[in-house]
Amino acid sequence: MVQQLFVSVSNNYQLDIRARGFWRHGQQSYFDVRVTNPFCATAMKSSVKSVLDQHEKEKKRNYNHRIMTNEHGTFTPLVFTVFGTLGKECNTFITSLCQKLAEKNNEQYDDVLNWLRCKLSFLCIKSCVRCIRGTRVKVGEKINEYISSDFGLDAFNAFR
Repeated sequence: MVQQLFVSVSNNYQLDIRARGFWRHGQQSYFDVRVTNPFCATAMKSSVKSVLDQHEKEKKRNYNHRIMTNEHGTFTPLVFTVFGTLGKECNTFITSLCQKLAEKNNEQYDDVLNWLRCKLSFLCIKSCVRCIRGTRVKVGEKINEYISSDFGLDAFNAFR
């Protein structure tokens, strides 16, 4: 379903994810991820919800028209806080993804949702640690990570 990462839509912008048939059958869906700190100096006077909404609107303003007219696809900004809070459109995306994964793998929706939230939480922590410490991987080297598709087993093992 996910075809490639870092999709080039124009010379100025690159998107993070492209998937065929996520929102509609046969249509390209584009996603761009942003992780933000809602408690930084520039956002201290705003609520977390308004910070997330502002970032979603900014992403939509930058990409949506171009993708709809040139690529004839859909665009969804995936905005997270460093603490794992999801933006409105990101929450809709996660809900839809969990429903599709649960249906495809004959798993319980709750198990898939818990598994995905756990994976996202660890990815947020991992990205924060990498920002602080840096990475030990050499430039151009690929990181191979094992991702299990047994959601119930992963959730069970995570809480043992």
